[in-house]
Amino acid sequence: EAAEGEAKLSDEITSSKNFINEYDAKGEAQVVVGKKLLNRELTEKEFSFTISAIGDAPMRDADMKAYQATALTVKNGAPEGAEKIGPVSIPVFHYERGEAGSKFIYEITENRITDPSVTQNTTTGPAKIYAEVTVGADQGNGSLDAATIKYYKTYKAEAAEGEAKLSDEITSSK
Repeated sequence: EAAEGEAKLSDEITSSKNFINEYDAKGEAQVVVGKKLLNRELTEKEFSFTISAIGDAPMRDADMKAYQATALTVKNGAPEGAEKIGPVSIPVFHYERGEAGSKFIYEITENRITDPSVTQNTTTGPAKIYAEVTVGADQGNGSLDAATIKYYKTYKAEAAEGEAKLSDEITSSK
């Protein structure tokens, strides 16, 4: 026991005299698709869509927790702009530093339409859309660069060596 005015030292450090912190960086991406209905006004939440992760594509919220399901069902929003396209509200997905530069694929499908006056997957649009998300690089400040997202009509799970798994890139919103 230390006498009055005398310092008492305890718990001597024998392993490391370094302060240690852990660095992490996070980023996000939002897959964006739209719904257009020909020959009549589209209404909000009229159609539903499912987004599914292909392979090890993460589907995490802002707290970096995986969504409970491996596929999420979402609805279209109210039509916007001159084209009257209803945005499909897909959640923002979040990525970790170790995923920087990685590519992940998500499949978006329109769910079965029950209205007999509306034709399912007309020939003017794709039956499925595949989104390829390339996670951005670590900026060194706790965040990842913006992700790059490309959209495709075709995905081959069993592509031959040298053959692309994704093809028929969608470059226009029309």
